[in-house]
Amino acid sequence: MQLNFLVAAVLAALSLAACTTTNEVPVAPNVVRLDTSASGFLFTGNAGKDTLKAAAQTTLAHGYRYFKFADVQTGSGSQFAGLVTSGNANVYGGHGWANVYGSSVATPIFAPTAQVGATVIMSNTKDDGSWDAQEVLAEK
Repeated sequence: MQLNFLVAAVLAALSLAACTTTNEVPVAPNVVRLDTSASGFLFTGNAGKDTLKAAAQTTLAHGYRYFKFADVQTGSGSQFAGLVTSGNANVYGGHGWANVYGSSVATPIFAPTAQVGATVIMSNTKDDGSWDAQEVLAEK
């Protein structure tokens, strides 16, 4: 029972600290900077795919069909996600007296993180190394 509670607490802490966000900063009419941050075991492996999808979406939203990446940067690390605590107490005593012994343990939980930053150059002509935004979004 205590192990099930511990597993549930760890999963809850990790899921609370899990998400993916992508920020877009305009640089020029056909250039944007995308910065994607992902955290948690379920999301860090998708940071690159999420950046690719965001680049395709923003390319079409700006009226272009093709895009290239420039100045790509990646990183990884971890962040504090919470604590799992457990404790116990023992009470011994008789009439008018008691001895109390207790202990507790707090274990920190860390969630992995991933970052991808890229400059996206958009155009309506296909060049070597460019991605077709429609094809990227059509892939599952």
